[in-house]
Amino acid sequence: VGKERYLWFLCDEEAMVWVNGALVRTREEGATILRWNAPALAPLNTCTAGKNTIVIRVRNLALAGGLWNGVRIVEAK
Repeated sequence: VGKERYLWFLCDEEAMVWVNGALVRTREEGATILRWNAPALAPLNTCTAGKNTIVIRVRNLALAGGLWNGVRIVEAK
């Protein structure tokens, strides 16, 4: 709490991220063909001390898809 943190992830094409039921990020920017290899950040400033729920919905538009290469919580410097 009080620190600027983000969910870092790679996914195919489109994604929506909710933290504790609140939509915090919709990923659909840029060329669709390039999104699979560009990391995305979702703010986690709605997290509270204790238990939190993070939900990621990924929409794959072609071939294999989903979250890949790990999901991380990163902190701003």
